[in-house]
Formats: sequence, structure tokens, C-alpha cells
Amino acid sequence: KIGYLQIGYEDGFPLQMSGANIVFYKKNLLRVIGKVSMDLVAVDFTGIEVKTGDLVTLFGDENNKLEEICFKTKSNPYSILTGIGNRVLRKYIND
Repeated sequence: KIGYLQIGYEDGFPLQMSGANIVFYKKNLLRVIGKVSMDLVAVDFTGIEVKTGDLVTLFGDENNKLEEICFKTKSNPYSILTGIGNRVLRKYIND
């Protein structure tokens, strides 16, 4: 079962993430299938119940920390964070 995420390298999701086990969904670490495209990422959801609109975590959760993902994909956390594009919604929270 393949799911598609509306994010790609135009949004700052780097090509180095192609083929990596980095998408976290309901206690499962899932693999990106094929190459990251400009606007989409295909993810292997085989054996997992998922429906349109469900949320996934790309990085930042305790189960897929950005530093660990960067180690796996030989990338740099600062490059990823500063590369997040303008199309990505930002929410600023003041405590």
C-alpha cells in the first residue's frame, strides 16, 4: 500500500531522504519509496491502516529525530531546517 505526502524538495524535503525509513506514523517508521519529487513523496504503508488526511511526522518526534535522520541520509540538520520553503505552513507559538 502506497501513500502520497504533499511535500517534496520544493518545500525543503531533501532528495537525500529518498529510500530512507524516516516517516513516522502511529508508532511505525515508514520508508520513502523511490525518489523525492518536487511536490510529492511516496511512502510504503504496507500492512498499516491509513486514510486520506491522516497526519504523519517527517522529523522532530522522539522516534525520528532530525539528527538521526541526517546521520542515516548523510545530510545536515541545519541545511534541512534552513531549506524549508515558503509553501510550508508555519505556526508560531509564544509561551
